[in-house]
Amino acid sequence: SVCYMELIIKTTAACNMACKFCAAAGIKTIEQKSVDPRIIEIIKTIKPNGIILTGGDSLCCSPEWYYDLFKLFPDIQVDFVTNLKDFYLNPEKWTDIFRRKNVRVCTSFNYGITRKWNKDTVYDESMFKRVMDLFGNKIGWLPMFISVIDYDNEWSVEKTIELAKNLGTQCRLNNAMKLGRQGL
Repeated sequence: SVCYMELIIKTTAACNMACKFCAAAGIKTIEQKSVDPRIIEIIKTIKPNGIILTGGDSLCCSPEWYYDLFKLFPDIQVDFVTNLKDFYLNPEKWTDIFRRKNVRVCTSFNYGITRKWNKDTVYDESMFKRVMDLFGNKIGWLPMFISVIDYDNEWSVEKTIELAKNLGTQCRLNNAMKLGRQGL
């Protein structure tokens, strides 16, 4: 039997959005510029087939951290889980990283009023499409996305699937779970 192992690394607890359902919304942390030696040792020891980079939001971590990881492990599959806000605001920081052959990206979007670009702005479908259009134009493909479904937006399940089809990508529907300081 073949075993496929992925290592999930939370590169930061910080997030640059203000989503009402997320415990990481608005958290600030000290930005790391290189991979912690303990993480390097873990990767060398367990030899995962892939690494999933998450947070908070993985783009709240410096690009230098990721270049350090690629230098140490150039052939390993790397999956970013990100809202893509920093990519949208600073595409030049991330274009080279996201064009790498061993990099995949998963982003997020859901209908309703709980996903917030900032404390005053709902991250709506038109904003999401602009982010995805920029990603497609700069990177050449579209990431899949996760949609958090809760009582406020359960009506949107079919609409979310249609959005993914219309964009030419895939979506995954996740239920919201109350954790930490979030106010569900």
